[in-house]
Amino acid sequence: MAATTFQIDRQDSLSSLFSKSILIVDDELIVVKTVSAHLKRGGFSTINGLTDPNLALDAIRKHQPDMLLLDIDMPEISGLELLAQIGGREEFRNIIILMLSAAGQEAEDLSYDLGALGFIKKPAKPEDIIRIITSTFRIANKFGTR
Repeated sequence: MAATTFQIDRQDSLSSLFSKSILIVDDELIVVKTVSAHLKRGGFSTINGLTDPNLALDAIRKHQPDMLLLDIDMPEISGLELLAQIGGREEFRNIIILMLSAAGQEAEDLSYDLGALGFIKKPAKPEDIIRIITSTFRIANKFGTR
């Protein structure tokens, strides 16, 4: 049997992925700090966090993240409501949105219906968070969405 060879696409290098900016919106400060620390240890350099979902739209405009990690269960405005608002705005169309939540299957399904590209179940292992985020960036790059 002949050996299969693979070529690495240099355009999709890790350094270009790790320079992407990520905004975490979760009402629990410990989650924002923990996920941010995991991502920084994993090589990502531009991480911003927010615990007040009411400030999310302004923060997205200010930081212009490549990716948004969004919790579902938050007071006053849920992550699903934010997702619906973000998805309907042209100015946010290039932002990759992943949900980061302990919510159940119904919320996960609705997240995809509203435009999320992925779902990270809490609690998640640090290596799983980094793998999912890196894979999602690679897929988005490959299809020209970011």
